[in-house]
Amino acid sequence: MSFWIRTRHRRKGCRIDQIFSFGLYLTLASACVSDLRLTSTGPVITKQGGSIFLFEFGVALVLVMLIIKLMSGAPRLDHSRKSALGWLALFYFPIFCIFFLRGPDIRQFIGGGQLRLQLEFWLFGSALIIYPLKEKTVRIGLFIIVIMALANSLYALAITHNMAEPMYAPAWRGGVETRYAGFLENPASLGVLSAVAICWALWLAPNWFVGIIICIVCGFGIIIADSRTGMVATLLIVALRTRTLPQISWRIRITFIMFLMIIAVSIFLFIPNATLESNVRIASIYEAVRIWLANPLGIAWGTFSQFRSTYLTVSPHNWPAVSLIYGGLVSFFVVISAHVFCVRAYLGKSKAMDQDNMLFQCLLCMFTSIIAASWFEQVFQTANIMFIFMVAFAYLFHLIGQQNCQR
Repeated sequence: MSFWIRTRHRRKGCRIDQIFSFGLYLTLASACVSDLRLTSTGPVITKQGGSIFLFEFGVALVLVMLIIKLMSGAPRLDHSRKSALGWLALFYFPIFCIFFLRGPDIRQFIGGGQLRLQLEFWLFGSALIIYPLKEKTVRIGLFIIVIMALANSLYALAITHNMAEPMYAPAWRGGVETRYAGFLENPASLGVLSAVAICWALWLAPNWFVGIIICIVCGFGIIIADSRTGMVATLLIVALRTRTLPQISWRIRITFIMFLMIIAVSIFLFIPNATLESNVRIASIYEAVRIWLANPLGIAWGTFSQFRSTYLTVSPHNWPAVSLIYGGLVSFFVVISAHVFCVRAYLGKSKAMDQDNMLFQCLLCMFTSIIAASWFEQVFQTANIMFIFMVAFAYLFHLIGQQNCQR
C-alpha cells in the first residue's frame, strides 16, 4: 500500500514538473514575438488591449505549479537561493512602495502597463528560484531561445530581400527606415536576443559547425536590426569567451579585449546619424540624476515625463538611472551589487565562481552581457530579454548553492 502511495505521489510530482516546464517554455518562446496575445480565437498578434499576452499565460502556469508544489511540501532552499530571493525583493519592493505612496496610476497595470510587467518579472524570477529546477529544463529553455532568435533573424533577413512583409513599421536611423526586428517591434530587442543566442553557440553548441551557423545568422540579425546594443553585448560575450581559452596567452587576450573595447566605443561615437541620438540618451541620464536629487525617495513609476525638461523626448535608456529614479537608493544599490557580482566573477577570486560547468559559464556570460546592454537600452523593460535574464539569474544561484553544498 505504501509503495502504491509513493508511486502515485511520484507520478503527480512528474506531472507538476512537466506543466511547470511547459509554462517556462511557453513564456520564453511567446515573449520573443511582440504583441502575441491569447484571445477567444486563439493566439493572435494584435496591439488591441483586452486580451492577455501569451507569455502571461505561461507565467500564470509557472506560478500555479509552484503553489501546488509548495502545498505538497516546500522545497528546501539553500543560502544562495535565499539570497537571490532577497535581492529580487530588495530591488522591487521600493519601486512598488514608492508607486503606491506617490499616488498609483492604474494605467501602469492595464494594457501594456510597464509596472504590471515588472510585477510579472518579479514573480517569475522568484518562482524559478524557489522551484527545484532541473538542468534539462534550463537547457531546453535556452535552446528555445536560440530557435526564436534564429527565427527572428531569418524573418528580418527575408524582409530586407523583399521575401516577406514587415510585421511592424521599420525603425528609423538618421531619417531613413532601415531597421528591422523580425517578429519583435524593437530592433534593440532583436540585437540583444541575437547576442544571447551567440552566447549559447559559443558555450553550449553541440559542435563547431552548428555554432558557426548560429553565429552567422544571428550576426546578420544584429546588423539588420542596426542594434548597437546588440553589437556591444556580442563583443563582450566574445571577449569573455576568449578569457576561458587556456591556449591563448594573456598578452593576446588583453590586446584582443582592448581592440573590442575600441570597436564598442566607435559604434556609439562614429556611426553616422547615431551621435545625436546618443547625446539625447546621455542627457536623459543626467536628467534622471537631477530628478532624483530633487526627489531622494524616488518618483512613481512611469512619471518621468512629468519631471523631465521640455527639450527631452526620451526616458533614460539606462537601468542604473531608471532604478535610481523609481526605486531610490535601495534599488540602485541592488543594481550596483549586480555589477559587482559580475566583476568579482571574472576579475576577483570568488570561489563560488570557480566552476568548470559549461552551463554555468554560459548563464554567467548571458547575465553579464544583459547587464552591460542595460546601460544603453531599456532591456529590463523588455519582456523577452527580462525573462531570459531571470532564467540565468535563478539557475546561476541554483548552481552556486549546489557547489557550496558539495564543499
